[in-house]
Amino acid sequence: METKKVDRPLVLTIERRGDFDLPAAGASDNIQIDTAKNVHGVDLYLTAAGTGATRAEIIAEIDKIKVWIAGVLVMDLTATEILDLYKFFNDKYGSFTVAGVLPLRFTPFMFPLTENTQNYSIGMLNDVDPNRRNTFTIEVNMQAAAPGTVDACQVHLLTDEFPKQTIGLHTRWLRYGSTWATADEQTLDKIPIDRNCLGVYGYHFHEAQVISVLTYKLNDRILVYRQPNDLLLHLLNDAGRTPQSGYTHFDRSLCNDPRAFDDLTRNINRVISATWAVAPSGYDLLQQLLYNGLS
Repeated sequence: METKKVDRPLVLTIERRGDFDLPAAGASDNIQIDTAKNVHGVDLYLTAAGTGATRAEIIAEIDKIKVWIAGVLVMDLTATEILDLYKFFNDKYGSFTVAGVLPLRFTPFMFPLTENTQNYSIGMLNDVDPNRRNTFTIEVNMQAAAPGTVDACQVHLLTDEFPKQTIGLHTRWLRYGSTWATADEQTLDKIPIDRNCLGVYGYHFHEAQVISVLTYKLNDRILVYRQPNDLLLHLLNDAGRTPQSGYTHFDRSLCNDPRAFDDLTRNINRVISATWAVAPSGYDLLQQLLYNGLS
């Protein structure tokens, strides 16, 4: 009888890595994780008197989460943004009510988890010396007026069983701050790009005022020309996204494929022209970016 090869099962191991004492209001502290495995995510399970904290309780306690791999920033999001972006990508499966979980995800939400997309996990072996592990730090910043309702935090690590690897291809969630105080067209043409940044999956304007019309040019090619927000929303729906209140989502990964990104490796210029119907004042532009290696 012929013996058929069975592919390696693609399952995630969920490992509780202990408890983390939340810092006092206005303070910060670090979670240090030591692993050689390929990391897909970390779930912070937050409880209040033994019960999973609500979304409102989590947001009232935790301000910003930053993740550093070998001293390089790969995630810079508030607790609100983490929860909103999770719903943006995943509510197509049904609206999820937060029960204590603050999900930090490194494998892109929009990809099905396969043997190929597994490579987008965070490999923890050192790029220079694979016999060493990279440091993995989660910086937890508390709200200045955190009420102390959330009183416990468990740390759960999501990894796979594939051979250990270096970081290689991976995504980063980074922010670019901007100010604009008038109700007209704003031109964003100085957003920095690191030399090992390969591409951008999407832009998420975290601002209560909504962009009414958007134009996007990359390397002197106009890819989107004066697209009304209603059409942006229609395209998001086609791709299974759920727009969140307080954002304008400009998603470039709508084909839900690893190749669905804008190539930034030969960047000459990148210009986003956003027309605001109401002046936005200051806001943060969140970018989901594709990188290769740490530097």
